[in-house]
Amino acid sequence: MTLTPAVSIRDLSYTYPDGTFALDSVSLELKPGEVLGLVGPNGAGKSTLLLHLNGMLRANGGAVQVMGIPVKPKNYREVRRRVGLVFQNPDDQLFCPTLFEDVAFGPRNLGLQEAEVTARVRASLAAVGLQGLDNKSAHHLSFGQKRRAAIATVLAMQPDVLALDEPTSNLDPRGKRLITELIASFHHARIIVTHDLDLARTLCPRVAVMAQGRVIAEGNPQELFSDHDLLDQAGLR
Repeated sequence: MTLTPAVSIRDLSYTYPDGTFALDSVSLELKPGEVLGLVGPNGAGKSTLLLHLNGMLRANGGAVQVMGIPVKPKNYREVRRRVGLVFQNPDDQLFCPTLFEDVAFGPRNLGLQEAEVTARVRASLAAVGLQGLDNKSAHHLSFGQKRRAAIATVLAMQPDVLALDEPTSNLDPRGKRLITELIASFHHARIIVTHDLDLARTLCPRVAVMAQGRVIAEGNPQELFSDHDLLDQAGLR
């Protein structure tokens, strides 16, 4: 029996309203439970690609499906429940007076009963090692704790797919290790945008290399990262 892909991207193209070209006929597929790394230089289109997974950007061409559901306006509510998008800057994701309120924001918007909301908040904070900090303001957390709190906000939605944009950037070695171990512990399908080739080697059995809005190579990270010409082309060496 063929499993429905967690994410299916077909010939996706996008140009920003100011005319900036971002994606050119990108096709990728992610299986349930699979981990895919997206690597490439700044401006390659990696983060733009993530924003198409839950309809934050609307493609100029091509199609995206999440768990077989087309990413179209009529399906945005369901798609956004299924895709947990974690931004590069956690301050973009944490805006409520307390950590509890931040993590509860999504489940409450689903119309869940408060008892279920509370259960999800507790479970999500525990999953990222922030239990007991419910009433703390995100502004008083360390940067590494903010990163984990941002992940908790999407875990509370019980998504099928986690899309993480540069999850270890600006972290000290201990913070990087904690986030890496945390991501590795999940069973969701995961797409990880990163400049960190060591992180990609550690977490991603498969990597797609992007440059100038296109996927220029896809495969095993050990093999791809040994190709010096490829790394030069992608600005990664």
